[in-house]
Amino acid sequence: MNHLRVPLLLAVILLPAAVRAQLPSAELHTLTPPIVRAGETTEITVAGLNLEDLTDLSFSDPSIKAELVAGTKKFRVTVPEGVTEGPVEARVDGYFGRSTSRLLQIVPKSAVIVADAGAAHHSLATAPALALDAHAHGLTDANQIDRWKVTLTKGQRILVHAAAERLDSRADASLIMTDPAGKVLESSHNVIGRDPLLDFTAPADGDYLVGIHDFLYNGGAGYHYVLTASTRPWIDAVFPPAGHEGQVIEATLLGRNLPGGSQGEGLAIDGKPLETLTVSIPVPAPEGPKADSNLPASGMLPGFRFRHGEGNAVRLGIAKEPVVTESGDAELPPLTGPAEIVARFDKSGDTDHFRLAAKAGTAYWVEVIGDRLAGKVDPYLLVEKVIKAADGSETFATVREGDDTAAKAGTRLSSGSRDTAIVIAAGDAADYRITAVNQFGSGGPAHLYRLIVREARPDFDLVAVSERSHYELNQAFPAAPLLRKGGTEPVRVLIHRRDGFDGPITLEATGLPAGVTCPSVTASLKEDSVSLVFSAAPDAAGWNGDIRITGKAKLGEQEITREARPAAFVHGAADATKERLRPRLDFALPLSVSATEKAPLLLEVGNGGRFTVEMGQKLEIPVKVVVRNGVKGPLTVTADGLTGLRQSPVLTLADNADEGKLTLNFTLQNNIFTPEPGTWTFVIKAVGTTSYRYRPEAAEAAAAELKAADEALKAATPENKDALTKAKADAEAKAKALATAAAAKDIKFSAYTLPVVVEVKPAPKKDS
Repeated sequence: MNHLRVPLLLAVILLPAAVRAQLPSAELHTLTPPIVRAGETTEITVAGLNLEDLTDLSFSDPSIKAELVAGTKKFRVTVPEGVTEGPVEARVDGYFGRSTSRLLQIVPKSAVIVADAGAAHHSLATAPALALDAHAHGLTDANQIDRWKVTLTKGQRILVHAAAERLDSRADASLIMTDPAGKVLESSHNVIGRDPLLDFTAPADGDYLVGIHDFLYNGGAGYHYVLTASTRPWIDAVFPPAGHEGQVIEATLLGRNLPGGSQGEGLAIDGKPLETLTVSIPVPAPEGPKADSNLPASGMLPGFRFRHGEGNAVRLGIAKEPVVTESGDAELPPLTGPAEIVARFDKSGDTDHFRLAAKAGTAYWVEVIGDRLAGKVDPYLLVEKVIKAADGSETFATVREGDDTAAKAGTRLSSGSRDTAIVIAAGDAADYRITAVNQFGSGGPAHLYRLIVREARPDFDLVAVSERSHYELNQAFPAAPLLRKGGTEPVRVLIHRRDGFDGPITLEATGLPAGVTCPSVTASLKEDSVSLVFSAAPDAAGWNGDIRITGKAKLGEQEITREARPAAFVHGAADATKERLRPRLDFALPLSVSATEKAPLLLEVGNGGRFTVEMGQKLEIPVKVVVRNGVKGPLTVTADGLTGLRQSPVLTLADNADEGKLTLNFTLQNNIFTPEPGTWTFVIKAVGTTSYRYRPEAAEAAAAELKAADEALKAATPENKDALTKAKADAEAKAKALATAAAAKDIKFSAYTLPVVVEVKPAPKKDS
């Protein structure tokens, strides 16, 4: 080992101890490079938090294999030639279990990849060349602009786009195009989600400079990007954006550089002309879970990916109702039954009206999908009953209004959207006017939406959230669940009920290893999130793997099963009120069991976790500490996830007390507790402090290595003394660093009981 690297080694080893705020678990932050070719083997370096004693790097595509480079955090990754272009999800396994995920971009074997050139990017004169259609990767640097040189001919139109957010980067990428002297000719920000797309036509032959930087000029590790300057086709929108499974739809592509496309009259985005091209698109069955950067609400929509030639992939929806196309604000005949209207807000301030001739005794659900398509519209729905006078004139009476779908409770992960769904109650036959408004006030050819009118089709979706089980103040961080021996870990499941579905849903986990259990939980009508709690036996063996969470319910006489889609934050935030949190769907739900560490606390509730109480009464829940491992000081015990409970009462257990009772008062308490009759599921949480040692086995092994190095030096000969002296110095530095990291430190933790179920009965009626 080089002596110059010893301070760096010390910093790396001490880093987890310095920054962790809870019991550590593996967090994968970066993959370098973030892009690889199919048909090749590439060396990838992983970085993150608590990535110790790594054993494996796995991918959402199991055909991709990785081999650890011994003694490093590098893997030789082999991608088969037939792997589809696009992102795959990666996770590493190590001492602290299976990690959180990161996306890796796969490109064809024929693609050209250009690596970061470091400080050369910061000067106009030394900017490296970027060939058209090559993929360049790099990091934005603080207070700098990375520049790449492209050579163009007069009139040549290129599209420059950067994938940053789409590859889990921290960078909020912005693009500029300048002449060689640095004069800005074009700029772009927030076109493909938060990623930029710059449309540039060269005014003359010559060299031009593409500049990329973080919008706030931040940079460093985690601020990676993949940049492409291309003449290939780019699809901005597809109309209609949905079709029926098994159908071949005649669709119009709206985009740029479309082969065989024609200039659309008046069609433009940000002043850049669009072309149109009519193609036939077969609609397959909905695709299964894939690694992508979609927000949870968008990724849950049934759909499939479509690619035209060498252009970008776009996601289209799968409709269940007959599709009706609205074009240019033309008046559609009144709908007489379920239908899906595909439409767009053609211009700023556009408002669209549709008519529905409702049948007697039939309830209709009206849902708009706009924000979930591309995030360009914020739909607002208004349903009015049409009242006709004898003279034929019409007046309108408001029936329902809808704006936004709220996120589910119990987690900081946002699962809502700006879209909405409202119901028109069954009644007499009547005509209704449905009005759709874009509250952004904007319009254009890519401002598409789907308006669905259907009779009730009750169903539900599930999202399982991977996040830290212990938070301080306003923190929010992703975490892959890691069970310590004899401990528990919760996973919050968000429930999205559709079209008035009000039945109970039984949630259960499958694919668990030996020694791990997870009691099933039944969610009632008003519970939009519940926790499943995983428990590891004291002698459970170490394990890393993926599990499944499913929900079962009855629709009439039919039992249906829905699998929960995993979701997590891309990055954490020390203060979620000040930092942007971006969630996305994960491909798989990981679970790990520590091979060595014990949980600091095991907590149980009495009566088998089942209780009954009447409205207006108090409920005492017996709480018992079964096991303590290094716990110091008192425990703060509260109820977590009880519907209607905003502020839990607190039970404090002193460090010499192992039993107590948490008292819940089932009376209305403004801004504290709004209980109501029903059967509710929640958990009891204890927060405390434990004395924790970080990888003590590594410190012990390093001490043994130092002892061996010292013994070897004592027996040194003149020929090998210098080499053995250096070896001892390196061993001494390593042992000191690992001993410092392994020194006992007090950290906070949260421990959870198995789910508690309380049946709340109405208060008895008073005798008149």
